Amino acid sequence: MKHFMGFVYDGMSSKAMGVTQVSTSGGLFEDDLMSSRTIETEKGKMSDITMLKRVIREPITFQMTLYLEDGMDQSAIDRIAYWLDTDEYRQFYFDERDDRIVYALPQNEIKLSHDGINGYFSVTMVANSPYWHTPVVAMEYESPGEYMLINNGVSVIKPIIEIHATTNITAEQPFKIKNLRTNQEIIFKEIASGEVVTIDCEWENVESSLPNIYRYDAWNEEYMILPTGQNILQISSGAYVVIKYRERYR
Repeated sequence: MKHFMGFVYDGMSSKAMGVTQVSTSGGLFEDDLMSSRTIETEKGKMSDITMLKRVIREPITFQMTLYLEDGMDQSAIDRIAYWLDTDEYRQFYFDERDDRIVYALPQNEIKLSHDGINGYFSVTMVANSPYWHTPVVAMEYESPGEYMLINNGVSVIKPIIEIHATTNITAEQPFKIKNLRTNQEIIFKEIASGEVVTIDCEWENVESSLPNIYRYDAWNEEYMILPTGQNILQISSGAYVVIKYRERYR
């Protein structure tokens, strides 16, 4: 990443803001192959062998050294400070890898190094995830049947699933989506014709497009996951489905 000169943060390109990523040291570039992680273990009372409890993956953290193209122009510096001074995660990607996205914000203090005319500064960015993400992929399934969805990433996907009812869904004629890979099955017993029900499997939330309608009691509350590799989805009649997701990469 340190060999990439330009990036986009919060919808604004670094070129437009007058900064370029540079290296202040010679030799090879050094990038993280994967984010840091913490391994938690425990030992039995009568054993010196540790057992793995869990692995905690830390959010992606990376540092950039940015050269000021306009030198020590105070108005330009103020504009850059305003751009970076955010209290929320903002979308970030490098120009050369716009298919790898994180949501990040600056950490710690930022100090300028300069000679009164030219200058640069270093900023540490912290993401909200241990993975880089692709842009949103939307797969549409308009007819009942079996479909293959391939997760090319390195981690499980928790998608957003939109169910667009084309007829009244009832307990006698329920709507079903089953992942034959995991045997998970989503079953809805009540959706009105023309209604759109959106399932957010990441945040475990369900919303209806109809006002003052809540569908938590209308289904079996199965939040589907898509493991890496091939997933075979079995979709019943009564609705067409849109599945939105981002693949994850280290």
